[in-house]
Amino acid sequence: MIHLNISPIFVILLAIIPISETLLKCYTGYSIMKGSTIGTETKECGKETDFCYNGTADISTFSKFQKAGCNTVICQFHANKCFDQNVSGQQLTFCCCNTGDLCNGGAVTDSGSLFDRGLSVLKGLVSAGKK
Repeated sequence: MIHLNISPIFVILLAIIPISETLLKCYTGYSIMKGSTIGTETKECGKETDFCYNGTADISTFSKFQKAGCNTVICQFHANKCFDQNVSGQQLTFCCCNTGDLCNGGAVTDSGSLFDRGLSVLKGLVSAGKK
């Protein structure tokens, strides 16, 4: 029989100190212009069941909606793969991953408010129309 000599202080420390669980870090943000990328910001997901995701939908010939972030529900049946979903006649593509931090994208733009983004899009369209 093997006898372990474990200090009572060690046992108390193990009980008191929470064991750190590593949460996934994902890119976040959205864009509505074709050719743009999404978010410069990253976020540590809130749950260990979260996946990083990015979703895209073509809105028109010059506009594509893109969104990225953390989510459990969208990705619960689509771990580490992409899938298409039809929502109200609009084709959406989602890609989900939990293979490592920032697995849902690359370089991304700022994640300003919807108003700021809309204003930026309008300025771009007006500038393009003046040329």
